[in-house]
Amino acid sequence: MSEAWQMDRRAFLRRVSAVGMGLSLGRSLRAQPGPNDRVAVAVIGLGAMGSFHVDQLSRLRRAEVRAVCDVDSERLRQLVERTPRRPQGYTDYRELLSSETLDAVVIATPDHWHAPIALRALRAGKDVYIEKPLAQTVSEGRQIVETAQRFGRIVQVGLQQRAIGHVRTVVELVRSGRLGKVELCRCWKGGGGAARPVPDSAPPPGLDWDRWLGPAPWSPYNNLRCHTNWRWYWDYGGGMMADWGVHLIDLAHWAMGDDRPRTVEASGVFDATSSFETPIVMDVTYEYPSYHLGWSQNSFRGLPDEEYGVMFYGSRGKLFVNRNGFRVLPEDLRVAPIGPADFELPRVRGQMDEFLECVSTREQPTCNAAVGHASTTASQLGNVALRVGRRLTWDGAKERFVDDTEADRLLSRVPRAPYAW
Repeated sequence: MSEAWQMDRRAFLRRVSAVGMGLSLGRSLRAQPGPNDRVAVAVIGLGAMGSFHVDQLSRLRRAEVRAVCDVDSERLRQLVERTPRRPQGYTDYRELLSSETLDAVVIATPDHWHAPIALRALRAGKDVYIEKPLAQTVSEGRQIVETAQRFGRIVQVGLQQRAIGHVRTVVELVRSGRLGKVELCRCWKGGGGAARPVPDSAPPPGLDWDRWLGPAPWSPYNNLRCHTNWRWYWDYGGGMMADWGVHLIDLAHWAMGDDRPRTVEASGVFDATSSFETPIVMDVTYEYPSYHLGWSQNSFRGLPDEEYGVMFYGSRGKLFVNRNGFRVLPEDLRVAPIGPADFELPRVRGQMDEFLECVSTREQPTCNAAVGHASTTASQLGNVALRVGRRLTWDGAKERFVDDTEADRLLSRVPRAPYAW
């Protein structure tokens, strides 16, 4: 039996196995885009970030936006009409994922829909770019990581600062010891407000409210719950912590090279007169094996003139960074440039550019599912600690709290029928 025949036979069996695991035959036989091919992409969820991604992808040479999807048919119509080449519009993401002409999907829905759509997309043989947080719960994030590995798919999580050149420089400086020993990092962000309650009402024309809710518990339509403000309700988001907290905690994880906390405790202030459920002030303290990390919302600024950022406190000095730039403090602290013996990172054109490149090369992107899961998990642990009101010990290997079944129950959710995945 020739070696070539054996290799062809193994390839055939792998394809048959993939079909058996749930991939469509047509998609399993579709060739991956080559280095000079355009990646056929769909965008699911057409709010602010989804619309941004449609516009961004329409300008990138490597991408072709072939389909878009939203449960709001009027929003869908408007976006299709203003998008070059008029992508195919869908109101049901399942119909979109059945297309055998798509290579990848971008998921920019509210958080509570991230995992159901991502898991179905991965099983359908699509590569996935997913906005942060990776999932609504720790359990769902773990499912995405394992499903991506099982089906050999590429996942890039939308923690966009990882593609910024000066952010990579900061990671290099911290990892290469330019600040000396770093034992404390602090992240902060302002924002996250309150809103006086408004009466429930009928959904606007064109919005499928039941499908918008999806796996979340049933609730009458309310203008404050839908679209812009959904993240301030526990059923759909995780407040400022699941919004900006994931970004900034991820940056600290990356620079410190340690993304698995051992303990977490949190405190917060809630506005009892607001319709929103998440806190307006929040502080979280994490203990990692090699450092401590603090997150603050509306209660601390490491620099009075910076509304958000991360501060690294080293034995030689401090380093502040956000998306606008970085500063070493004191300003006369001399920091040698990165050399051949130091920790060094390659540069990329952008988070989406890197994703499209990885779809072709099959190499893992900087912020793959496992990386995004670690930073999302840390933010979720902060919210759990706040909601149960006590210090928690985390078993990172088992992804469970130590001797706390009440806190463990907040690591997963039961989806509303018929939206189970």
